Amino acid sequence: MLFSEVMHMTRKMGPIMNEENMFAVLRVATVAAGAVVMVIGYTIGRAYVYSTPEYAMLKLPFQILQAGFGAVMSIVLLYPLRLRAAYRHILHTR
Repeated sequence: MLFSEVMHMTRKMGPIMNEENMFAVLRVATVAAGAVVMVIGYTIGRAYVYSTPEYAMLKLPFQILQAGFGAVMSIVLLYPLRLRAAYRHILHTR
């Protein structure tokens, strides 16, 4: 559903959104969705393990910060620094 919504939004943008930009938007959307899943999972797990939802809510801002930092760093490492291309090169040379 998220994929279809993002596709619909990008098509409305017209000539600004070419195919390369559309895939960049999808990459960011999938990383953001992963960060949200991580925060929700950690919060539920913490509430279950410690048996206090208050403790889970106390740690929520730090989990959001951790997920946000991880999401930004993953995008930076994969695309501007071309880590993905280096990884593929290593796999194909062996």
